[in-house]
Amino acid sequence: LRLMEYYLSRWFGEGAAFILGAIYILIVMFLPYGIVGTWRLRRLDIAAGRQRLLSYFTGRQKETPDKGKL
Repeated sequence: LRLMEYYLSRWFGEGAAFILGAIYILIVMFLPYGIVGTWRLRRLDIAAGRQRLLSYFTGRQKETPDKGKL
């Protein structure tokens, strides 16, 4: 994060604070569980989709991961 702030300040000067603030706002709006929390939730969705796809091709039902557990 500090590296991004450094390069933004070099490229945009005083406008870097505005850009960095906008990035923070976008992260809070679109990733409400944070970066790692959102990644974990998406990983569970991908695993459930993979199991569903395998069950379509093999005809067997496998247990899908519970979304409530992290």
